[in-house]
Amino acid sequence: SAAPLSVAWSRDGTRLASADKDRIFLWDPATGARLWDVPFSTAAPGIPDHGVLAFSGNGTWLAAATNRYVHFFNTATGAKFGTLWASTFSVNAVAFHPSIPDRIAVAVEDPAIKVYTLDSSNVRPGIPPVPGTPLYTLTNHTQSVLDVAWSSDGNWLASGGKDNTVRVANANTRTLAWTGLEPQSPVFSV
Repeated sequence: SAAPLSVAWSRDGTRLASADKDRIFLWDPATGARLWDVPFSTAAPGIPDHGVLAFSGNGTWLAAATNRYVHFFNTATGAKFGTLWASTFSVNAVAFHPSIPDRIAVAVEDPAIKVYTLDSSNVRPGIPPVPGTPLYTLTNHTQSVLDVAWSSDGNWLASGGKDNTVRVANANTRTLAWTGLEPQSPVFSV
């Protein structure tokens, strides 16, 4: 088995997901039992070294990023039910809104944070023929956005970037609230 590239907890703590370059796994953390695993060869085009996972707020969906795409899985069955073409550049991070289950923020290389509504116009079976249409895009970073996170109330989006900054945007007004500089290195996690 390959080394894990990403792990994610469900909000209620009853499930743990992990991914290596070839497979996604769902675990019962209380017992260590593997509930399911899905090979990327049949579910998606392969997870890159920066592969990321995220659970929806209600725990029913699992998102897995691969290069330009975000793939969505039913956590009860492991069945892939759709794909979002999020960017023409690499997807570096994904984060579901804490209280709006069909809203996801995607950190991408271009550099931007794109927020999507997960509906049939954006999430398609297989590989979508065209990129999804974001609800809105934040272009506050000057280089790649490496991570994104919602505040617990869903009113704020924090991001870290290759430009050595942490930036916080108001998700309601879609404006930059403040910027913090990390002069020594890129900000890989927020």
